Amino acid sequence: MCYQHSLQLAPDELHQLKLLIQAHRTPQGIARRAQLIQLSHTHPDWSAKRLACALNRHESWVRKWRRRWRETHSLKDASTFRCSTSVFSRSASASDCARM
Repeated sequence: MCYQHSLQLAPDELHQLKLLIQAHRTPQGIARRAQLIQLSHTHPDWSAKRLACALNRHESWVRKWRRRWRETHSLKDASTFRCSTSVFSRSASASDCARM
């Protein structure tokens, strides 16, 4: 079953993501985003909630980076600097994950 939000990647894209994930000098944020894209490709039937639980991230983070990947094929932050006063959002809790 193929979902509308599944990400189909070419073999060379998967290889590049794997290299980013494994490289010790890859910034942590880039490595986490690469893990998300790789996991989204590997498990196209997983919801944003399930991916968030697997990566210990928030669902909104998953949705944001999957959308950004589809639009730009980039794992980098937006180029414009924005000052934010928002509070950090919580990651999915263990009880949230248990309900899936």
